[in-house]
Amino acid sequence: MKKNIQAVSLVLIHQSQTLVIQRSLELKVFPGYWGFPGGKIEKGESHWQAIQREIEEELGLLLDDSDEKRLIYLKKFITPDFNPYRFETYFYQLEIDKKPELKLNSEIAFADWFDPIRFMHEEFALGDKPMVPPVQNILLGQEDKKFEAIPIVEMLSGVTQIMPLSNTVPPATRTNAYYFGNPRTLVDPSPKDEEELENLKRSLKDYPVDQVFITHHHGDHHQFLKELVSFLNVPVLCSKLAYELMEKKGRLERWAGITFKFIEDEEVITIDQGKKVRALSVPGHDKSQLAIYREDLSWMIVGDLFQGIGTVVVGGIEGSMLEYFKSLKRVILMNPKVIFPSHGIALGGVEILKKTLRHREQREEEILEFKKQNKSNEEILHLIYAGLPEKLLPFAMANIESHLEKLSIEGRV
Repeated sequence: MKKNIQAVSLVLIHQSQTLVIQRSLELKVFPGYWGFPGGKIEKGESHWQAIQREIEEELGLLLDDSDEKRLIYLKKFITPDFNPYRFETYFYQLEIDKKPELKLNSEIAFADWFDPIRFMHEEFALGDKPMVPPVQNILLGQEDKKFEAIPIVEMLSGVTQIMPLSNTVPPATRTNAYYFGNPRTLVDPSPKDEEELENLKRSLKDYPVDQVFITHHHGDHHQFLKELVSFLNVPVLCSKLAYELMEKKGRLERWAGITFKFIEDEEVITIDQGKKVRALSVPGHDKSQLAIYREDLSWMIVGDLFQGIGTVVVGGIEGSMLEYFKSLKRVILMNPKVIFPSHGIALGGVEILKKTLRHREQREEEILEFKKQNKSNEEILHLIYAGLPEKLLPFAMANIESHLEKLSIEGRV
């Protein structure tokens, strides 16, 4: 188990207004998230020393010893294990007499003073500002909710993230099921076993479902679909190609009696906060894959176009690196404010997709160079993926072969 990273966060208050910041979209951890200033506690620092340093670095604001005497400890919150970055964050509150001039550094994209309740009901409610639950609860003056069997969070207003354990590829252990819209839509429910299926059923008691949407045909996105759909008594939406691939693999024999509705690129599937929600074809990882986006581009559920935990595998008969590159570029060009992956948490902006594309392009150049040196695929595997656990090597080889197929189509090898 990874050791928790200790951090501090400061709730600055001036005349009933709270300073709310947005983190830079280019940060590795929680990019684009809204909250309070703060950061990691360095070795040997006290909480107060870390607060002083972070506030000066991020806001250009100097705090002195008299400020420490008025500091109020609020709570400690430890990031649940579904997030790859686990923080043990200590929240403090400080009320100041004079509103200071702020000098934001590159880690802060935006900062301003808000009435906290109004911010939550007018700004966060727009559905385009990701925010972790403990920050939401501080602004609303509420207690943190305890998870039951399955973690459930709403980091973006109107989109609930339900995270059952699933039979997915390590290091991921959960596949996100998303709940939103009218008709009320549940995306990719996939509990790993009968016990987790029962946990999911209990978790859905407060989330009535009108339809289930499957992003693509891979098994870790629709485990126990028959049992769950029979329990909910709702239809299943997916691409026609996903249906055909599932049929080819014999899965539909187990799903007799399910009503399927085929969804095409740009088709409207539901309404969220008065905005149409459309499907978007994003082949590559799986040629049947559909993303889902709100038409004002406040958010997009991208499935396995990228993973917040682990690496996307592109290979096999349903994979295409050429199409994967095109899908990444299509979503980057659309530029949704928030993206939701199938594994991991929501991220602000498309910077992670840009980094993914750059990484794939660099990897492809490495493979091309090794091929020019007449290296075999096996040699390339061990040169590029040295130290990778043996059980993951077949997935790495699939990526290499898909890169080579793309290079061949382009006439580069």
